[in-house]
Formats: sequence, structure tokens, C-alpha cells
Amino acid sequence: MGRTVSFLELFYDLVYVAVVSQAAHHLADHLPLRGVSEFAVVFALIWIGWINGTLYLESHGRDDGRTRTVVFVQMGVLVLLAAFTAEAAGGGGRGFALAYATFQALLTWLWYGVRREDRHDHPEFLDATRRYVTGIAVSAIVVLASAFLPDGPRLVVWACVVIGWIGGMLALGHPAVGLSRGLRPTHSLIERFGLFTIIVLGEVVFGVVGGLSDSVHNVKTITTGMVALVIGFGFWWLYFDLVGRRPPVPTVARSRIGC
Repeated sequence: MGRTVSFLELFYDLVYVAVVSQAAHHLADHLPLRGVSEFAVVFALIWIGWINGTLYLESHGRDDGRTRTVVFVQMGVLVLLAAFTAEAAGGGGRGFALAYATFQALLTWLWYGVRREDRHDHPEFLDATRRYVTGIAVSAIVVLASAFLPDGPRLVVWACVVIGWIGGMLALGHPAVGLSRGLRPTHSLIERFGLFTIIVLGEVVFGVVGGLSDSVHNVKTITTGMVALVIGFGFWWLYFDLVGRRPPVPTVARSRIGC
């Protein structure tokens, strides 16, 4: 529980600022229900990728050259992902799918290495890690295949991947599965989730600044911007008063991945 968030992890999260920002730009230009649905699917994929990478660093990252190199490679792939994120639901969908599948394939390789270690060090986790590695590999293959589909069906496939991951995370986190014993929530992991929440809420500030910069500076636009800012402040207040920096309660929910 005494582990602290490293500077490498903070740098890694900084790349997600760019990815989330591009997704938010798409939402700002496509506010009807279809645009919101597209954003929800794309953002969920981003969140799932962040969770998988974060859990690996939390549990198996070291302050050595190999870990740094692996993280920098991930960050490079994420930069490419960000370049296609704004148009992921349309013309940039193929590029997004290829970049995301590459990212998931890299995580599959990393987590497969963990499974090889478990054969000798923690055989009790073999079955659980096998399911987890299989889930990452299958999602990489499915997203890769979606790159060759039209825009509409591709988004449906991504939505199915998201639903599958959410269900899989809940299943893997169940005490009967066993993976929860190897992924106890630490203070550093709780802090990482708080930082990701701040990244998302930071888009509220960027959105307000962008809106005010591109609009006529009158009472109506300034008032609208300030109201939006107050709403963002309210979300921050609620999250960090009720959830942020607090370890999960000692129940079944405690052992779930991503808690």
C-alpha cells in the first residue's frame, strides 16, 4: 500500500490527455444522440486501454530500462491513436482500429509474460491470468478485423467489445475467479484513477476556454461558459468527496478490476 505513482506513470497519463481531448473535440461538434453514442463507445475503448496499461504498470512495472522502453513504445502508439480519435466514428475509423489493435497486441504480449512468470511464482493465478490475457488478445483481433468494415458496423463491433470488457472485468474481479487476490487496490492505483478523472474533467476547462475564445464576448456567452465551468467544478467536488482517494470498502466490490 506504500507504493507511490512514478514520474513515468504521470508522463504516460499525459498522453491520454491528447487522446481524450481529441474524443472531446468530436463530441463538441456532434452533440445529437448519434454523436453522444459515438463518443461513448470511443471513450470506453480509450478507458479500457488505459485500465489494462495501468494495471500492468501497477502490478509489474519496474524502474528499469525495459519498463521505460515498453512504456515509451505504448505512448508512441497512443499518439498515433490520438491522431485518428477525433474522426474515429467516421473517416478515421480504420486508422483508429489499427492503432488500437496494435496497442492491445502489445499489452497482450506484456501480460502473457506475466502469465509465464505465474507458472513458477504464482500457479494459483494461472487460470485467471489466462482468461485475462485471452480477453486482451481477442479484443485486439476483433478490433483489427473491424478496421475493414464500414463505419456503422465497425462502431457496433466496438460497442460489443466494450460490453464484453465490462462484463469480463466484473467476472474476473469476482472472488471465486481468483485474480482479485493478485490485484489489490493500492493507494497509487487509487491516485491513478483520480488523475484520469482529472484529465477528463480538465476537458471541461479546455472546452469553456475554447468556446469563449471562438465566440463573441458578451454577457450571454460569458455566463454560459461560467455555468459550464461551475458544473465541471461540481463533478470534481462530488467525485473526490465520495470516491476519489478512498480505498474500496471490504466487500465483493473491493476485488473488482478497475475499482
